[in-house]
Amino acid sequence: MNGGITHAVEHLAMSTVSLRRLDANAFVDPLRTVFYATGDQARVLRLITTVAARLRDLPMDRLDAELGVLQAEDAGNSPGLPEMMRAYRWGSRTHGLVGYEDIGYSTLSAGEVQAWADRYFTAGNAVLWMTAPPPENFVVDLLGGAHIEPNTPEPLPFEVPAFLQGGSDTVVLTATGPRSAAFATSVRLVEHHLHEVLRTQRGRSYEIISEYEPLSRSLSYWFAGASGRPEHIREVTAAFWSSVQDVARRGPAGDELAEEKADRDGFLAGTEDPTGLLTFLADWHLIEGSAADVSSLRDENKALTPKDVGQALTRALEEAMVLVPMAADPPSGLAEFPVFSDGAVAGSAFGGKQEKKAELRVATDGVSATSDGSHFATVRWDECDVILRSCNGDRELIGRDAMRIHVCSGHWKDGFEAIRLIDKHAPEEIFVDLRPQAFPAGGWMIERDGEEMFAAPSWEHDGWALVDLTRHGGVNGLPRLAPEEDLAALDTGDLATVVLTKRGDDGKPAATEALTVMVVAASHEFYGAKLQKASTLVPALGENAGIAFAPHHVAAVRRRKLTGAAWRRIQKIQQRRS
Repeated sequence: MNGGITHAVEHLAMSTVSLRRLDANAFVDPLRTVFYATGDQARVLRLITTVAARLRDLPMDRLDAELGVLQAEDAGNSPGLPEMMRAYRWGSRTHGLVGYEDIGYSTLSAGEVQAWADRYFTAGNAVLWMTAPPPENFVVDLLGGAHIEPNTPEPLPFEVPAFLQGGSDTVVLTATGPRSAAFATSVRLVEHHLHEVLRTQRGRSYEIISEYEPLSRSLSYWFAGASGRPEHIREVTAAFWSSVQDVARRGPAGDELAEEKADRDGFLAGTEDPTGLLTFLADWHLIEGSAADVSSLRDENKALTPKDVGQALTRALEEAMVLVPMAADPPSGLAEFPVFSDGAVAGSAFGGKQEKKAELRVATDGVSATSDGSHFATVRWDECDVILRSCNGDRELIGRDAMRIHVCSGHWKDGFEAIRLIDKHAPEEIFVDLRPQAFPAGGWMIERDGEEMFAAPSWEHDGWALVDLTRHGGVNGLPRLAPEEDLAALDTGDLATVVLTKRGDDGKPAATEALTVMVVAASHEFYGAKLQKASTLVPALGENAGIAFAPHHVAAVRRRKLTGAAWRRIQKIQQRRS
């Protein structure tokens, strides 16, 4: 639930550091947090000591600002295929977390962030490398602390090797294997063969990706992929899989192994890529907690045989997951990855508003959903890692097994009751309230409470807040608009009624009014729980016209008091909230 906390530490540590005349930055990956700089030695050393001091005492006055920057960064970056494949393999924990958004930005406190830095950003858990020796009196003043060994991820319990189908133009293979010279060498050989077959010989792929990454003392991870035009992707997929199997079956051919061993020996000797070797040795120390014995690594490389390389790849393929484009045939002998759950919960059922066979079930032990009436996604509370509680009232359940169920009340008959039951039955400790995004002037954020919608604090003016929005001027008996519909559901010249309530000094409702609004033009962008609205509404309703509360939304409104059943209904809502 604190996803993103390491990224927050990195941003805070760099937020007040001068980068003048330096090529410097920082980043977080699944294994490390890296601060780097290239430039004048004195400036680089100053940056290192400043970052170390900031890690001991992070500038928490910058926390809200940096979390805002991180949220903006996260909104522009969705998990790609490498991250998604990790989530399919390991679910919503350890190395699978990179396949999910960083939900911690909604809840992190200054104390949590500093405690995280004090635990992990310590002298015992850090490595510093330079291309020149530092001055004799140079000190990096990090907190003391023991080395923390990386987690060895536990795979989800599905049959391997496995395939899943999706996308149109990319085939992907992932596998785990021993952290060894044999497996690393086999990965490089496969990359060379894929390039030769798919690009040079057939001219079907431009870019072949192959990434080998150590994860723990004993385990490493391999991601490989190739793309092609949709009309060629069936051929690309077949050639990709055939090339990988060919290397596993026969091992290196001709002088391939001798060339690979010479390259690796040159790398370990520091003659090929000195900075690459320093990075390799630093990563080794972070994983092992001690320095690498380069002499032993060179001996291991020297002793490699073709059989060692072929066997390492063969064993890795026994744990493989292959993403196959929809237009291509899956490789033979692979089990199908379970994209649906084995069963469904038995509880209150809610039909879909648009799809006749769709059904949502909410029970005391979990939630199930189906779009076709037979294949269910199920998340049970005891296997649910988190429930995201969005500002628009939606709930998203994320299961340990990478299963996700997004529940939007507007998609289901009596959907507000389904949300109420989820809130009632799920353990409170697994809920995370997503922090409202920052909105430009005029942004509307609609949140549901029970059976109603009202504006989050980011949409208020003069104490007034939105409690309801209905189309065509109706308040009683007309369907309410789902957040993603909002004014997008209204045509030019259409009327809508915006029901507002004013909070008193004590925070309780003090008054309620309805504004009839005529829409002249509107444009919208809906992203997840966030609705950004840019619209122009002009006076058209006579002398009682006024201006809506959002500065960039000029609205023609006619104020009127609510009477009869509508007024009693609003009063009842207010009483329940107060």
